Amino acid sequence: MNRHLTAPHRNIRKNTMKYLNKDLVATILVILLTIFSVSAVFSPEGKLVNKLLQNYTKMARPVLDPQETVKINISMVMKSLIQIDEKKQFMQISYYLLLSWKDQYLTWSNVDNDGKCVSKLKFPIN
Repeated sequence: MNRHLTAPHRNIRKNTMKYLNKDLVATILVILLTIFSVSAVFSPEGKLVNKLLQNYTKMARPVLDPQETVKINISMVMKSLIQIDEKKQFMQISYYLLLSWKDQYLTWSNVDNDGKCVSKLKFPIN
């Protein structure tokens, strides 16, 4: 006996598959993010960042000598042009503001880092 699904049954099956696919994709994303975050912690860079930030004070000036000045490089990268009005000579943009400086408390040598060569580190804002 050959059975055919009626239209309402087909829709239920289609919707169920759609939700199953979304759940599957979400589960895979969570697994991948977990793997990448764990591997980042155990990478040479991750180990070095953890070691450097153990006793680090965010509120201290990044120089060993209090009389020394801190050179800060500031650059602006335009992300997008939102609005421009030539008559009013007005322009609205969105941009990234990039700040960089040398922190004398965050220095290392490759000997301290198990011989792994790490030449540059990037830290999140917080």
